[in-house]
Parts: sequence; structure tokens; C-alpha cells
Amino acid sequence: MYDAILSTIGETKSEDSVLFIIMTDGLENVSVEATRDDVFKAIEEKKKEGWSFVFLGADQDAWAASGSIGIDQGSTMSFASARTGETFNTLCVATHCHVHRGVENVSDFFTNPEFVNADEGDRKIKK
Repeated sequence: MYDAILSTIGETKSEDSVLFIIMTDGLENVSVEATRDDVFKAIEEKKKEGWSFVFLGADQDAWAASGSIGIDQGSTMSFASARTGETFNTLCVATHCHVHRGVENVSDFFTNPEFVNADEGDRKIKK
């Protein structure tokens, strides 16, 4: 996972803000090029440049995994792999809110005030 994150950060060229979404069904276990510290430093550097980072972790403690690489709790979501469809719906709404707020480098991607909780833990845009 660390190799993939670090190489994608390195290959992403943009003069605009970037929304960088990490989605995983497991923990780091096979990287050979990058360490946790490498990824943490790269994320911190890009956050200073206005990038926003989001972490979605299936069937794990996503907050521990994301926090260890510098991603804020409000921009982290843990989900059951059986509910991947609902997870993508939530991600879609959160992305819509993020883009239309015009805010860079948010730390509350999934907890912003444009959301209201709906049944079954899904989220909808506030009218």
C-alpha cells in the first residue's frame, strides 16, 4: 500500500488542488520501496500545497491506519466490504460537497455540515 500511495503522489502533476482518495481492503504488508514515514512526509508536504486526502478502509480500523500516515479522522471512513455500494454513494456525496465548497485541504471530508445522517448510516446532501 505504501509503495502505491507514494508512487501515485509522485506521478500526480497538478497546479490545481488535488483530492487524493485511498481505498483499501487491507493493511500495509508488501511495500518494498516506501515506508510509513515516507508516506507520512509526502502527505504532509502535499497537504501544505492544498491537496486533500481521504482514506476508506474495508473491514479494518481505518482510523488507526489513516492516522498513521497523516490523514485526518474526519476524512476517514471504515466500511464493511459487504456495503461497498453504500460506501461509494457516501463518497460521491462527500466529493460533491467538497468540490462545491471550494475548500482546499479539508480535514472533515465525511463530517462536514452539508451532510445529514439518513437511515442505515447513509448520508445525503442537506437541502
